[in-house]
Amino acid sequence: MRKRPITALIAASILALSACGAPTDDNGIIGTNGITDGSSSEDTDTSGTDTGDTGTDTGTDTGTDTGTDTGTDTGIPTDGTDDYEPCEGLSCGESCQLCPPDDLDCAETGVVKACNEAGECVADTGDLCEETEYDPCAGKACGESCQLCPPDDLDCAETMEIKACNEAGECVSDTGDLCEETEYDPCAGKACGESCQLCPPDDFDCAETMEIKACNEAGECVSDTGDLCEEVSACTDSPLPADNFMSNLDWTGGCGDITLYAASPDGTKEVYLFLGQELCQQAHDAEASITRSFTLPAPTDEAQLTLNLGSNVNHATCNDALDWENPIIIDHSFSATSGTISVSATPDGEDVEWASPAVVTVTITDVVFTDANGCTSTIESYTWTDVYVGWMMG
Repeated sequence: MRKRPITALIAASILALSACGAPTDDNGIIGTNGITDGSSSEDTDTSGTDTGDTGTDTGTDTGTDTGTDTGTDTGIPTDGTDDYEPCEGLSCGESCQLCPPDDLDCAETGVVKACNEAGECVADTGDLCEETEYDPCAGKACGESCQLCPPDDLDCAETMEIKACNEAGECVSDTGDLCEETEYDPCAGKACGESCQLCPPDDFDCAETMEIKACNEAGECVSDTGDLCEEVSACTDSPLPADNFMSNLDWTGGCGDITLYAASPDGTKEVYLFLGQELCQQAHDAEASITRSFTLPAPTDEAQLTLNLGSNVNHATCNDALDWENPIIIDHSFSATSGTISVSATPDGEDVEWASPAVVTVTITDVVFTDANGCTSTIESYTWTDVYVGWMMG
């Protein structure tokens, strides 16, 4: 066996140990002890790491600075158009909160707050708004019935005497002569040929003559000769009043949920309106004004509009104290055969078991009353304005 020189064996061992497990670069150069020169793949990797570091720094600076500044400095959109106003759309005295409803990071204080008259959400002291004094004759004409107790004051005891508004707008005892007397016109609101009487209905000292009288074409109450009017039609003898006769029905009012009336002072005519479906209660349930409309004729549980003619025809309307010495006599009664009714009801006062007080405005349009012979009386338009209803008579 041929022996190799000892020096050759040592050199080969060194080379073998150096190459074992040591990575080489693409040029075949062996890296030693982790030290590399500038052309090694480790330098390339380091360059990649630096680039990544730059990306990390940029992401951190941009994301952190922008997010923090925008979120902390503004909180609410920076254009100012959507700034939260706690009392926007709310009336004085309504409850409010300082925290926007969509701001889950805002902690509302436990203080009960309400809007003041300046539209600011402040602590509710119970006296933020000026109280308006109750005026029993507000919106009422002289002679209309009234009550001294505010409808929402359940502790106020109303006296039993009948009260009405005088010419000064005060609610006083109804003596029957609170308002200036207008001269009695026996043919006011009547067509030519309609019966009339010279004595005012409320003048008990006046003695009416026995002759039958009627209105002539000049609007005078004269003896009925049968030919007072030039044109005699099939409807001459109709008991229906002239068109738009409601303009002369000066006594108006309402009660319940809902009854309205308009009557002549002499008690010979009354237009009676009943609206079902508990509209006052609906307004209280909605806590807001509601509107409804009806077309006549309507189902009796929705709307009824009736014209009554006779004597003392309005004495029982919204009144449970009947006058037995002056009985109610209805000679003719007509239901509206066409027309429309528009209703607006606004809650006014506390909703209790026996009452749902509200203020209503009701307009009837193109209403027609028709008798058995097809003769008609038309109401082009009539409005009950701001009538206090929802209360139980008694």
